[in-house]
Amino acid sequence: MVFDLDGVIYRSGPSGKKAVGESVRAIRALSKRKIPFCFVTNSTGSTEDEKAEMLSKILDLNIESSRVFMATSPMRELAKRYGKKRVLVIADGEEQSNKLATAFGFQNYVTLREYVKIRPALMPYWKKKKQIDSVKSTKTPEKISAIFVASEPNADWFSSLQVLLDIVTSNGETIEAFGGSVSDSQVVEIFFGNPDFSYPATHSVPRLTCGAFRTCLETLYYSTTGGRTLKSVCLGKPERHVFQSAFGSLVRQSNTPGDFDTVYMVGDNPASDIRGANRMGAPWESVLVLTGKSERNSKENPAMHVKKNVFEAVKMALNEHGGDVLE
Repeated sequence: MVFDLDGVIYRSGPSGKKAVGESVRAIRALSKRKIPFCFVTNSTGSTEDEKAEMLSKILDLNIESSRVFMATSPMRELAKRYGKKRVLVIADGEEQSNKLATAFGFQNYVTLREYVKIRPALMPYWKKKKQIDSVKSTKTPEKISAIFVASEPNADWFSSLQVLLDIVTSNGETIEAFGGSVSDSQVVEIFFGNPDFSYPATHSVPRLTCGAFRTCLETLYYSTTGGRTLKSVCLGKPERHVFQSAFGSLVRQSNTPGDFDTVYMVGDNPASDIRGANRMGAPWESVLVLTGKSERNSKENPAMHVKKNVFEAVKMALNEHGGDVLE
């Protein structure tokens, strides 16, 4: 079985993440019966190790990082592809940007503040607020080959949108003195880890996330360029890559060739969890739970099964495949 996290296993709030839908009982039931399971999430901003540690605390069960697949996980392969080319990594602040860029294996990256420090004309008001004086960087100007948005920059969308817009409308360099110019076509690739527009939290209305940030950048690019469409790549669900990675984890856990009768994808988001599982086809079956974003099944991306919560989904799976009945 494969599980989404936010809205399925836990919900996020001011006091942290709290288990929902009898998720502790559900996952422990699978672990006790040695049934393969893993987690696929579009949440970003942390590494697989950190997410596994957090899950272990919530579920009171040891969760290995090999069971966790995140929207940013494919960035490790992309880091190899770009090698020593200069890339810009965006996350929630300098510390997180550096941490994730290092974890992904980027050899030649800059953070937003490092980029602006040697191009202060891009953000003139930063100098007045002394926002870049503390940035210690000896990196020299190089053209940007690609941008990686590992997570939305929670603290300051405006600054990030301004600089990203400057870069994607340029030849890879935004300052004329460094060889920069405006480009008639997009030459800088941009990758987003999380395609979701919003996520369920403890507040009654979902909170905006990376997909909303991407929509802002797309709108600005369209208006600035006279109607051109920003070309970008989203790496998380519903794309096939992350589902294939999860399937590989189930195969390794089961020590079989992977000829499963059924692989259940349990999620709360029809546009990512359910759509992605439906697109994979057999043996995947989609299960919508009602503890997150959705209150009912979707007409656009209908789930094959709808359950009240994750425990009910696990109970259905065990009952349908000859397991002992959970009560």
